[in-house]
Amino acid sequence: MRRTNAPMRCSGRTLPPCCRRSSAKRDRARRSRPSWFSLSTTRATATTRRPIVCWRLPMMKLTRAGRYMVLGNNTNARSIYEGVIQASPNAVIALNNLAWIYLDSNLEAAASVAKRAYDLAGTNGDVVDTYGSVLLQQGKVREAVAILEEAVKLAPDNEEIRGHLETARTRL
Repeated sequence: MRRTNAPMRCSGRTLPPCCRRSSAKRDRARRSRPSWFSLSTTRATATTRRPIVCWRLPMMKLTRAGRYMVLGNNTNARSIYEGVIQASPNAVIALNNLAWIYLDSNLEAAASVAKRAYDLAGTNGDVVDTYGSVLLQQGKVREAVAILEEAVKLAPDNEEIRGHLETARTRL
């Protein structure tokens, strides 16, 4: 195993340190459990296998930001989501989660971002729920109830959305 911080090269590109470390982990996994490793990478090619573990990819950024949200570190989550939205303005997951983060501190920004996510993915129950929750926080209770009823129809098994609807109905 190589123990240097000098950049490694793979197919003409320099690998960041996070990919180099995961490459070593992948090699150890291949040696310790060859059958599991071959099964997990059966359809992967040499070019797709490496980037999966790199935090710089958009999907991994969303995962990382989600973990920050769970841990209560909304500052880091917000900066990651804003970066993802800058790179991909129609990233609905990032828009939706950013609206939740803004809900506590910046209601106008939350409304703008939630509306944008709703316009892009109005058939996703979670996105519709976020938009309804923002409307409720703004005091637009009747609109919020209508939107949250729509969210319950889109995701009937989601108890959290039902709870938001009940909260909105009690404020009528």
